[in-house]
Amino acid sequence: MTQPLRVGVAGLGTVGAALIAQVARERDVLVARCGRAIEIVAVCARSRAKDRDVDLKKMKWFADPVALARDPEIDVFVELIGGAGDPAKSAVEAALAAGKSVVTANKALLAKRGTILLDCTLSGTGAQARVKDLVVYASGDRKSYDRIAPVLDGFARAHYYVGAFGAGFDGLVNYATRRYLPWYHRDEAKS
Repeated sequence: MTQPLRVGVAGLGTVGAALIAQVARERDVLVARCGRAIEIVAVCARSRAKDRDVDLKKMKWFADPVALARDPEIDVFVELIGGAGDPAKSAVEAALAAGKSVVTANKALLAKRGTILLDCTLSGTGAQARVKDLVVYASGDRKSYDRIAPVLDGFARAHYYVGAFGAGFDGLVNYATRRYLPWYHRDEAKS
């Protein structure tokens, strides 16, 4: 049997607590989708005493997010602390230095540290992803899009650059509207 993916979560506010609850609630679905269990094995927050409405008893507690990021017992470090500086910055750097995968939605940290973000909306299902039948609508820096195009070629049957950051979803909606709405109207006219 495949070993579970061991996750450490730094930041147990609204999003962190919801993530832990969701992973616990959707355990079987995640195993089916990922081919292995996902277990949150360690957490970190400012206050251990705060009631978060999630069961943390089986998880290793860290007072320091950098120590959590370096823990050899985790495979993935999820940063939900927020902010462009420390402790989020130091924790992410420590996790990367330790060879861990990092998950974050911390746009302030990424933007301030020079990371270029692309907004890539995917069109397709999990089954389509397995057979390289996704379409990607990418927005953001054009040069960055051009650099990652070979990566997109590896899992998508098509990808399109649709403009400035944030236009990815708009590109999907515009494409779908242009492609499918005329067919809908034509079929309706025949009825």
